[in-house]
Amino acid sequence: MIFFSKPLTDIRQGDLEAVVQQNVRERQTLEFKRDSYPRNPQGTREMLRDVTAMANAFGGEIVLGVATEGDGVASAIVGIPDGEREAQRITDSCISNVEERIAGLMAWPVPLTDGKHVIVIRIPQSSRAPHMVSFEGKNEFWVRHDRRKGRMSVHEVRETCLRVEMLSSRLTQFLERRLAEVPTFAGGRPTITLSLTPLLVSREPVQTRDQKLRLILQTSSLNRGDVPSPCITGLELKGLPHWRLRLDRNGHLDYWSDFTEFIAESRHLDQKVKTLNGLTVNEFVHRLYTLGKSVYEHCGIAEILIAKFDLWNIKNMHLGRWDHLFGALEPSQEAWHNDRLDLDGIEVDSSLLPDRAAKILLDRVWETFGYEESFFGKSPSNP
Repeated sequence: MIFFSKPLTDIRQGDLEAVVQQNVRERQTLEFKRDSYPRNPQGTREMLRDVTAMANAFGGEIVLGVATEGDGVASAIVGIPDGEREAQRITDSCISNVEERIAGLMAWPVPLTDGKHVIVIRIPQSSRAPHMVSFEGKNEFWVRHDRRKGRMSVHEVRETCLRVEMLSSRLTQFLERRLAEVPTFAGGRPTITLSLTPLLVSREPVQTRDQKLRLILQTSSLNRGDVPSPCITGLELKGLPHWRLRLDRNGHLDYWSDFTEFIAESRHLDQKVKTLNGLTVNEFVHRLYTLGKSVYEHCGIAEILIAKFDLWNIKNMHLGRWDHLFGALEPSQEAWHNDRLDLDGIEVDSSLLPDRAAKILLDRVWETFGYEESFFGKSPSNP
C-alpha cells in the first residue's frame, strides 16, 4: 500500500502531492477515484463491492479525490467536498452492509488547503475473508484481480477460506515456537507472559531502525530503564530481575516477567496459601495493550490481533484482589492446580486497544479462578 508505512492520521497534503509528482499508477492494492461514491443505492453498492473486493484479495487503499489519466496514473488532486461527513458515511455503510465486519477498515479525510479533503479508505488484508456484501436484499462476494474486481467463483470462495485457515495455522506454530523458550527463561520462577500478534505473521511492517518507534518502546511504562537494542527477531529490552520486552519485525509484541514479587501469603479456609496480586495482572495487561496501541498506530498495523496470556509455575496458587478493609490480598475460592495457566489465544480488533481489549482478556483470566469478571476499570475495594 502506498501509505502503508504511515498511520492514516499522519498523512498530509504533501504526501498526496508526492503521489502525483511520482506518477504513481493504480494496481491491485491501490485505486484512485476523482469523485466520491454517489449518495444513492447504486453508488453505495459500488463502494461496498470495491471495499470487499480488496479485503477478499490482499487489502489495499482506495483514494477518493485524486484524478487519473492514461493507464490509471495519478494526475491531479481534486478533493472531495464535505470530506469528513463523506468518510463517516462510507465507514457506517461498510459496518451495516458487510458480513462479517472487516476489522481495521478505516476511511480517513485528509484536509486540503482549499477546504476539501482527499479520503483514503484503508482496507487491511482480512483474516476473516471472504466478506459478503449484503445490501438491499442481495448477497454478493467480490474479489479484486489486478486493477479490476469481479464476482467470486465457488472455487475462489473455497480457496479464500483455505488461505485464512493457513494463516491461522502459521500463527499457531509461530506462538508455539516463541513459548517453547519460556521454561528456560523462567527457570522455575512464577512468570507471566503476555503477547499481541497480528494474524499475518509472514509480513514485516516494523522497521527496527525507526528512532520514533524505539522511543515508544523505551518510554513504555513496562520498561525498567533499558534501551531497545536489535535482536535476531527485531527489537528487545531486557534486564534483571528477569524480564523482557520484545517487538518483532512482523509486529509480534510480548512481555515476559518474573512474578515472584507480586505473590503474597494469604489465609484461605484457615490455611496459608500463595496468592497472585490480580490487580497487578490487570495493570500489566493494560500497559502492554497501551504500548501495542502506540506501536501499531505508528507502524500502520490495523487488523485482527491474537492476544495471548500465560502464567507459569503457579501450581496451587490463588488469584486475589486487595481488600482495603483488612489491608491484605483476598484470595480466590479456586486455586490453579497445574504448573501453567495456558489461555487459548483470543482474537481482538486492534481498534479496541487498550481498554476494551484488556477487559476481554482479563475477564477470561479472572473467570478461570471462579470470579464473575476481572474488576478491570473498577475500584478494587468496591466492584
